[in-house]
Order: sequence, then structure tokens, then C-alpha cells
Amino acid sequence: MTYWKQLIGIEGGDSPASLGLRLRAGIAWNFIAVFFNQGSTLAINIVVARLLGRETFGEYAMLYSTLVVISTIAQLSTGYTSTKYVAEFRTVDKEKAGRLLTLCFLVSAVSAAIGAFALLGTSSWLAGVVLRAPHLVVGLKVGSAFLFFSTINGYQMGALAGLEGYRGLAKAGVASGLAALLGVSLGAYGYGLNGAMIGLALTALLRCLLHNVWLRRELARQGFGLRFEGLANEGSILYRFALPVALMTYVSFLTVWVANLLLVRRPSGYAQLALYSAATSIRLLVLFLPNVINNVGLSVLNNERGKGDLRRYREVFRVNVTMIFLAVLIPGMVLAIGGNAALGVFGRSFHEGYPVLVLLLLSTIPEGLSMGLYQLIQSQEKMWLSFAFIVVPKEIVFLTLAYMLTRQYGAFGLAGAYLIAATVGLVSHSAIVLQLTKRKSIAAFA
Repeated sequence: MTYWKQLIGIEGGDSPASLGLRLRAGIAWNFIAVFFNQGSTLAINIVVARLLGRETFGEYAMLYSTLVVISTIAQLSTGYTSTKYVAEFRTVDKEKAGRLLTLCFLVSAVSAAIGAFALLGTSSWLAGVVLRAPHLVVGLKVGSAFLFFSTINGYQMGALAGLEGYRGLAKAGVASGLAALLGVSLGAYGYGLNGAMIGLALTALLRCLLHNVWLRRELARQGFGLRFEGLANEGSILYRFALPVALMTYVSFLTVWVANLLLVRRPSGYAQLALYSAATSIRLLVLFLPNVINNVGLSVLNNERGKGDLRRYREVFRVNVTMIFLAVLIPGMVLAIGGNAALGVFGRSFHEGYPVLVLLLLSTIPEGLSMGLYQLIQSQEKMWLSFAFIVVPKEIVFLTLAYMLTRQYGAFGLAGAYLIAATVGLVSHSAIVLQLTKRKSIAAFA
């Protein structure tokens, strides 16, 4: 009950900034950041769909999906690693936090350059052979700039979250989100699909610069920064945490991309992908607030672990799981009822995607609960366990069902595969968390 009281302001914490105050402030600022980042993505999808039509929107969705997958791979989980370890050590060991921040920065910069050049070199093959749409080669080449800046920005946003610099995330998110909406819309209006991709690339540069400014300010405010001395001593974290997280990300994002590819290779594939992408945009809208809560809770949870406060550590975990579940359930029900109207904003031809939307909205329940449960797993650094017993089974189920169901049912079949895989993921998360909470090692933060 203590944490609940702190959360609503009845009871203060035992530090100048109570847990409740930190969480409320973090959620408020992160809400703004995520609203303008994810909100701009949703708005861009709507504008592109209405300006360019369903078929071309399907091509845009496939290009964007491809760039996000490659960018995520190139990040090598540096954003997620930064969030965890900067949050854990920024209070108790600033020098270690600075070294870990430096390590993540170097990895992200090198991998961003490699990823961008690799995309440039393989864009013709990707467009012609893999996507079976040679005219998309220009979009992929332009997208290499988006890939470079997005990869670096992933590390920067993760570092800001670990520092609990949500005010900076919010201000950068507002400016870059509005700029992205304007830039991509104008590009699509004036030059079609390739113009939209140019807008994406330019706004990725702006987003990267803005987050860099706020990251530097937050580091200066908290009194530490990049440290190169003793950097080799932190290398074990790459194997213990960053590598399994990177592998999980690779498998998950590649599976989604391959599933999309299976869909576009069937008759009217890009039109079917347009329906699925529109429904996915609405699914992400349901997960908007849960992601906000989870991002803040993740930083606070690891910070309490670093300080060794077991009582508050447990309370943060329990309350966050409850909050995330409620934040998924209520908007999911609302959007299920008004699903036809929601799809209508993409255009009249999208109404037939309502059955797809219903399945994807159902998937947000196991997704949200898994999101909250995963906090305990990552804070205990059980990443290899997570990779072997959560990610691998879940993605095998998804890809197998996607292969079987898209042949006959198109986008509806892919949504069904996603729902079943999300349920499998929840079962795996629950089993691992149950085992961890039974162990005495969790009490000692082993």
C-alpha cells in the first residue's frame, strides 16, 4: 500500500523526491514524448494512406518496416542497455555509469555506419529480389540516412530514459514529432512515395540532433558524462545483457518483417499489408499509455535495485503490472467498439479490415501483461533465459502460423497468428516470473 499512497500523493517517500513524485512526473513527461513520437507515426500513416492510396501505402509500410528492422538490428540493444545500467548506477557509481554510457555510444555509432552502408549496397537486391518491387530501390537508398540517424538516436533516447530525463525527451519529442508529420506529409504530397521517404530521412536527422542537445544538458545537470578510462572492464555487460537483448530484438523484428513479406507475396499482398498496417497502428495506440508507464517504471525499478531497496523494488513492480493491465484493457475496449470509425480515418477502403483490428486489439491484453512482467526478468539480468524460453518459442509459433494462415486468410490470418503468439509469450513470461519470485536470490539482488 505504501507505493500506492506515494503514487497518488497521500504519502511521501523517504527521499527528497519520493517514488510517487518521480513516477508521476516521469509518466507525465514521457506521455508527452511518446504521444508526439508515436502519435506522429500514426498521423503520418493516415496522411500517406489518404494521399497515396491503399496500394502505395502498403509499399510505404513495407519500406518503413524494413528500415525499422535494420535500424533495430544496428542498434545492438544500446538504447535498452543504456536505460538499465545508467538508471542502476547513476546514483551509486557515476564513474561506472559514465563508462557504460561511453560503451553504448561507441557501439551505436559504429553499427549505425555499418548498417547504413550495408543498406546502400544491398538496396537493389532487396527491392528487386526480396520485395519484388524494383521501383522501391530509391526509397531504400534514401532510407539509409533514416537508418543511420535512427540507430544513434536509439542510444540517446535510452540514455535519457536511464537518467530519468523525461523533460528533455518530451521537448525533443514535441519538436521532432511535429516536424516529422510536416516533412513526410509535404514530401508525400509533392513527390509521392519517394518524397515521403526523403521527409523521413530529414526528420530523423532533426530528431537525432534534438535528443543529443537534451542528453548533453541532462548529463551536465547530473554531474557526469562519457568516461573512456577503464572501458574494457565493462565489456562483460555486452555478453551478459546487451548480446541476448540484441538477439531477442533481431529474432522478434525479423520475424515480423518476414511475416509481412509472406503477406505481400500473396495476390493483392500490398493492399492486404495496408489493412494490417492500419490495424497495427491502432493496436499501437492502445499500447501507447502502457509503454509510457513501462518506460518510466523500468528506469525507477532499476534505480531502486541499484540502491538495494527491496521493499520499494517489489512495490514498483507490482504496481506497474497493475497499471499497465488497466491501461491496456480500457482503451482496447473503447477502440474495439469504435473500430470501424477508427479505420475510416485511413480511407473508405480500410473498413474491411475491422476483423483484423479486433484480433490485434485482443492481442494487446497478453502483450501488456507480458510488458509489465518482463520488468522483473530484465532487472534480474535473466536475458539468456528470456531469449531461450520466451522469444524463441513465441516467434517460432508466430512465423509458423503466419506461413500457414496468410495463404488462405491474408491479413486476417496474420492477425490471428499474432494473437496466438502473444498468448504463448504471456504464458512463458508468467512461468519465468513465478520461478524468479520463488528464489531467495531475488531478495539479495543476485
